[in-house]
Amino acid sequence: MRNLVLILGDQLSRESKALDGFDKAVDAVGMAEVQEEATHVWSHKLRLTLFLSAMRHFRDRLRHERITVHYHQMTEQRRDERGESFAAVLRQDVARLRPRRLILIRPGDYRVLRSLEKAAGLPLELRQDSHFYSTVDEFLASAEGKKRLLLEGFYRFMRKKHRILLSPDGKPFGERWNFDKENRSAFGSRRPALDYRPASFPPDETTREVIQLVAA
Repeated sequence: MRNLVLILGDQLSRESKALDGFDKAVDAVGMAEVQEEATHVWSHKLRLTLFLSAMRHFRDRLRHERITVHYHQMTEQRRDERGESFAAVLRQDVARLRPRRLILIRPGDYRVLRSLEKAAGLPLELRQDSHFYSTVDEFLASAEGKKRLLLEGFYRFMRKKHRILLSPDGKPFGERWNFDKENRSAFGSRRPALDYRPASFPPDETTREVIQLVAA
């Protein structure tokens, strides 16, 4: 195998830069449902269901395109099939598949990145996530030399760079950079009226399987 492309559960996009240059003949995708990520932060069962269902649907889409996907799926029957962590699954895949290189979109969680870097054991190519307006390197450059870091400063930097809600002379619309003070106020006894009904969809077979897993 030439490249094993690692796709995390919050990176499910067919336009992902991780798949740039992908060759079905010599490359493959690696995905994993792992117990560590399902329990690291307390979350509602509905969120877990949505997350895992989305991963499985994305896996099926790739396979429909005849892309090889090595997928580690959690099951109710055997706990060891769930995988302890991304790092543990990655070590197993590297030993089994013997790829020459790993490709990964930079994770949003630094903990996950460090874990995968330590477990890789071979070249790991990190690519930028195109869903963001900025990069880690750009943030570090903007923070260099500053004694104090505030989100407000980087927020203004990005507004100016991308000309977002700015007048031609570079001033913010409404003559203010934010309305944080007003946004922190409570609604009071009169809550905002919702004049729409949230979209809903009946669960398909894949989602029903995940519901059964999460509820177990």
